[in-house]
Amino acid sequence: MKKRPKKLRSARREALIFFIAVLILAPIAVLSFVWTVFYPLTPEMAMHDYELELLYGPSEVLAEITPTAYPPDSPAPEPDPDFRLLLAKSGNFRSLCEVERYYGLSWNAGRPWILECPTTQPVVLYAATSRTSRLLGVVRDENVVSLTISVDICFPGNSSTPVSVTLSVPRLYEQAFAVQLIGCGFTGASFTVTGYDAAGRSLFTAEFSGEMELLAWQEA
Repeated sequence: MKKRPKKLRSARREALIFFIAVLILAPIAVLSFVWTVFYPLTPEMAMHDYELELLYGPSEVLAEITPTAYPPDSPAPEPDPDFRLLLAKSGNFRSLCEVERYYGLSWNAGRPWILECPTTQPVVLYAATSRTSRLLGVVRDENVVSLTISVDICFPGNSSTPVSVTLSVPRLYEQAFAVQLIGCGFTGASFTVTGYDAAGRSLFTAEFSGEMELLAWQEA
């Protein structure tokens, strides 16, 4: 009996190995695709998924906003590995998006706050309500590199008179900034924002009073 040519045996062996590899890898590829689409593996993926629903973006992450403890001498909060607050840009718009991770696996994004860069007023602000601990802002002048925000704050469970403070924003990202307070919140009664250039010179001072002036961008 003649033996089969070695080339034929080798080709069949390679075909068998390829077939087995496809059987193993195909389900993994399908599961990876499904998991990626329905269970985002990174904060950016979760943010982009929500932006797609809004027909907005995809945006570029500019910075991760670190919560600020107040009063200044209070202990800084421990970083939460399952929480991100992302400041991002898309064209002439800036956004702030909260993203959380569930069970240490997939990320889920909340509806982003979105502001368009102003063309007339020196700065625009956005807060979801008058009493909040989070604020998003965008300035018009690209020469502005830092800010101070004079505002009244209140403490949870404390019915005493609000405290007037001046918060420092040492850096802006593509004309945008965001503040997240820990341990207190803005009263929303008034905001005074002052912008400074690299030499520390004041470039503008803008005042906001009342909840409606904070709603510079509203959900459709």
